[in-house]
Amino acid sequence: MKKGFVGPIGDDIPSIFPIVVGVVLFISTIGFVNSQFDARNAQLGLKKAGLGISYAVLRSGYLSDAEFESQCESNYRTAADRLARKYWVNLKKFCYYADPTQDPFSAITTLDSNAARLKPENDVDKTGPKPCFSKAIQGDYEPGAKSLKASARPASYDLMQFPVAVQCNKDATVKGPGMLYVVVWK
Repeated sequence: MKKGFVGPIGDDIPSIFPIVVGVVLFISTIGFVNSQFDARNAQLGLKKAGLGISYAVLRSGYLSDAEFESQCESNYRTAADRLARKYWVNLKKFCYYADPTQDPFSAITTLDSNAARLKPENDVDKTGPKPCFSKAIQGDYEPGAKSLKASARPASYDLMQFPVAVQCNKDATVKGPGMLYVVVWK
């Protein structure tokens, strides 16, 4: 009887463990990289869908309320349906003008004192049109808050912001800056 001899397989067991651990580590690394690749592709797919919708919205650098609302039903929804994504497009207006009664040369110490110089114009409509969104989320829209219900908000989405010129009064004689928000999710 030989001391320490376990058998033909018994002597190889200690060398098999590092090989098995190496193979498992290699396969799990490949799986992790593949999941990261898929997640990045999904995020890029959302970004591409958002850019497609924003291209449909921002064909020109100016959006009137009537154009925004009429294009919502046709072009924006068509673009989003083609991309199979849910979306939310909101137009926010920043229609203020400098108050000529304020001294423009006085020192501005804080942002609040600067904001006091800016006043909304009398006939300015700062509210903007109602948001444009997918038909799939129509039941989750809260008109009073101009927002989605908290339970319907997606966990993963892509938000893009674009500056745009907007109509500031009812007869579209005053134009001002605005911001277009495009939110896209699956």
